Amino acid sequence: GTGQLRAGAGTSRLFVSARLAGSENETTFPSLASAIVSDISPDGTMLLLTEILGPGSSSNRPILFLRSPKPLTLGEGRSPQFSADGRHIAWIQKREREDEIAIDPVGTGVPQRVRMKDRCSSLEWIPGSHRLLVNVVADSGTKSQILDLATGRLTPAPARSISRVAANGW
Repeated sequence: GTGQLRAGAGTSRLFVSARLAGSENETTFPSLASAIVSDISPDGTMLLLTEILGPGSSSNRPILFLRSPKPLTLGEGRSPQFSADGRHIAWIQKREREDEIAIDPVGTGVPQRVRMKDRCSSLEWIPGSHRLLVNVVADSGTKSQILDLATGRLTPAPARSISRVAANGW
């Protein structure tokens, strides 16, 4: 069988516990008082946490990947998400003039990076887990682009400013 992760909040502190596959015992992870759960893997065995930093901090926040008692820091950024197949994690990382999209094969901590020409407002996995819909904020307004993970190429999305991807891909 597979393991399970549970997360909850008590008195404004996040607690995470897990039961590993084949074990009857639950392991409690170190307290992560300044983190929020950003996403849960499709199979429920992994968590993405985003640390909350104090006022005046940049929009880049540490993103933690949790599958064992010791979290792995993936990098800094925002909007981390698991792909639908649970094999990749994507997030937006702010740079001085433009943003980057980081795509990490789960648990490696070695993301592929795609530099954008503008700021990204959001990203969403397209069913099939091989492409991302990226909403970009440019001088001319918000535009939607599709990032192909195999090639790293960006192409315009068929419809403008798509906010959520439908189950069929559009």
